[in-house]
Amino acid sequence: MKLPREFKIGLLIVAATVGAVWGINFLKGKNIFTNATHYYVIYDNINGLLVSNPVKVYGFKIGKVEDIVYLPNRSSGHLLVKLRIENSEFKIPKDSKARIRSSDLLGSREVAIIMGNSSDFFKPGDTLNAQMEQTLSEQVNEMLAPLKVKVENLLGSVDSIIITFKEVFDEKGMSNITKGISGIRTTIENVTKITETLKNLVESEKGKISGITSNVESISGNLKSNNKKISGIINNLESVTDSVKNMRLGQLGRKLNSSLVHLDSLIIRLNSKDGTLGRLISSPALYHDLDSTVNSLNSLIQEIKNRPGEYITVSLFGKRLKKSSKTK
Repeated sequence: MKLPREFKIGLLIVAATVGAVWGINFLKGKNIFTNATHYYVIYDNINGLLVSNPVKVYGFKIGKVEDIVYLPNRSSGHLLVKLRIENSEFKIPKDSKARIRSSDLLGSREVAIIMGNSSDFFKPGDTLNAQMEQTLSEQVNEMLAPLKVKVENLLGSVDSIIITFKEVFDEKGMSNITKGISGIRTTIENVTKITETLKNLVESEKGKISGITSNVESISGNLKSNNKKISGIINNLESVTDSVKNMRLGQLGRKLNSSLVHLDSLIIRLNSKDGTLGRLISSPALYHDLDSTVNSLNSLIQEIKNRPGEYITVSLFGKRLKKSSKTK
């Protein structure tokens, strides 16, 4: 059966169309005849990432960037990147990261999947964890930042040193340095004079120093010669202390205790009203009577002293003298 010419032309147009679509997608990095899965990543900044840039794992290309979409009305994460993974059986752990990094020295970009260790995996259509690699300028700035701080501190130290030198070597500073050197010179001269004085003193008192040394030697010799006597004195002291230690302190204590018991008995008897001293001490009436008697006796003695004629009669040869009126 012969095919009509129109059918052949239509078949050729369909084949050309399919070939053109496949060729355009191939040039874009798409393979329409392979089974692929898609994942998404949200970045704040893609730093030059383009559609059709490769997606790699351990340096091996597993897909490409299929699309980049701008997301408005978001506080962060304005760019949605769609990743096409050619191998549908490829699994990505949930702690993995999709890092944008440089693929060559010319600044081309790629998405590297940094594989994690989780036992859970992302499903096709999930959003991966985003991560950005530092650019060369950022790395250089990070390396130069500590050096910059050190240089700034060094410049500050140099400024301080220059200011210090300027303050030291002005007129006032030079004057202070001159005065200081003069003071050091004077101190050295004084030390020299003191040394000379000590030397002269030692020379002049050399005889006395020798005498003192001789006396010290004599004292040490006496101590050495009387070493036995000193040892005897020490032994005597030890014997005295031993005698005191070995005294019959128990017998002395018992005698002292017996004396205290007798003294206590005497005090009890004094406090008792049965004895004479006890009655005298404890009876106020007896005390008042005795005091009254003593007062009366004192008055009588005073009266006899004042008028002895009235109380004392003197007789001569057996006759009594008459009392004179004067005596009365």
